[in-house]
Amino acid sequence: SLASPLFAYFKMPMANTLDEASPLGISVFAKAEKLIADANEQYERLLWEFESGKRVVMADETAFRLSENGERELPDDRLYVALNQEELFKEWSPTLREDGFIHGLNEILRRIEFNCSLAYGTLSDVQYSDKTAEEVRSSKQRSYSHIADIQESLKGSLTSLCTAMDTLCDLYRLAPKGSWELAAEFDDSIVADRKREFDEKLSLVQAGIMDREEFRGWYFG
Repeated sequence: SLASPLFAYFKMPMANTLDEASPLGISVFAKAEKLIADANEQYERLLWEFESGKRVVMADETAFRLSENGERELPDDRLYVALNQEELFKEWSPTLREDGFIHGLNEILRRIEFNCSLAYGTLSDVQYSDKTAEEVRSSKQRSYSHIADIQESLKGSLTSLCTAMDTLCDLYRLAPKGSWELAAEFDDSIVADRKREFDEKLSLVQAGIMDREEFRGWYFG
């Protein structure tokens, strides 16, 4: 009899708030779907602000020559607009409000970061952030813990996968039976700061607390 299914399932280490009766997981951005849609709409507003804020020269129709088909020949269709007006030329150059739109977009991005357990500055621009140093530190710790939980969940899934592979090898006699052990180390410079860890271990060697051989073993694996 099989002790476990012959497959592995990986899910995010978060509660399924969308369907509490389901054992399935949810995406990392499930808590920020509405905010992501809001960010998309805000970005479209920002683009429209630049599009609608283009400088235009409104000129009387008599300022332009007529083409052979009777249409006004404009030097630049994007810059000039032919109108029936009293003034020969009149410039329209509105003041752009991009700072307000960018600030609003950045605030939405910060909320997405919070709901997705990301550190402030992952998506948002820290230039617009008024967060305190403690808030920034807490957000980095939140991101660290979340990534560590995901990696731990992935390790469990890999263990289940190896168990299924080992079972299949036994059933079909693909390899001799025996015990096995999964070695998983997530050193991706996100959870672990490689340079900082290197400096710390090097200082331990210089202080005589760690042996050189132990340090080389850690560095070269």
